[in-house]
Amino acid sequence: MRARPTRGPEVRLFVLLNRSDDLVPTQTTAMLVEEASRRGHEVWLGGVTSLGLNPDGGVSAQALMVPPADQRGHVCDWLKSPQRGGPQALDASACEAWLIRTNPGRDAAHRADHASALELARLARD
Repeated sequence: MRARPTRGPEVRLFVLLNRSDDLVPTQTTAMLVEEASRRGHEVWLGGVTSLGLNPDGGVSAQALMVPPADQRGHVCDWLKSPQRGGPQALDASACEAWLIRTNPGRDAAHRADHASALELARLARD
């Protein structure tokens, strides 16, 4: 049997959340992030307030890149870790997939940001 050639991540996935530091292990979103990372996907987490437009009209985000599953504990523990580091600039338009896991009802203070984030997601898609 031939070995699979070494290559980059399967998919660059941007996960849009109310806030990137809100995850708890029992949430479906945390489980999806864990599984995507375990399968070798490049996973980025960003909140609804992290999105903006690039000068070229693409969508950008200040997002956290989740380290590969074999280089950290559970993603929720990593998010609370001082070694986590800060957000990085991400060209979110270049991500092959977005997973939109927002809930405006749980984040009334950022209701307008939720609406803007969904419009920016449409721009990234188109």
